[in-house]
Amino acid sequence: MKIVRILLLSLCIGYCYANLVMAFELPVVKQVEHWFAGQMNQQEIPWNLFFGVIVAALIPFSCAFLYARSQKWLVSGLSILFAIHFVGNRRSDLWDLNGLFTFFEPLAANSVNWSTLVYMLLILIWPAAYIALLQKADKAVN
Repeated sequence: MKIVRILLLSLCIGYCYANLVMAFELPVVKQVEHWFAGQMNQQEIPWNLFFGVIVAALIPFSCAFLYARSQKWLVSGLSILFAIHFVGNRRSDLWDLNGLFTFFEPLAANSVNWSTLVYMLLILIWPAAYIALLQKADKAVN
């Protein structure tokens, strides 16, 4: 029963995280492309979009930290995998098993630009960093 609970929690958190990230996907990617191309200066960058992507991970992974304290890394890792699967399958069926491969397809095609790399790193690294920050804060308080 514990495994089923972990899988269901990870599935729900991953789906929520994927939907929140995909809501901010297009504006952030376009703004990062323009910024790295030198077509924007510091004043034109909409920092609220970057803030939105960061907040997209705060809510679901706070739930992972609160509801599964002993398995927070397992739940977080599975949630990230599920989110990658859902984001990779945004143009096809949700149950298609190629979602993970579709997500990492730009890396295999050698067509990686800065915006794609920043987007992938935001999805992969920020939730783990946030869980680590929560764990440090929890140890400092207790």
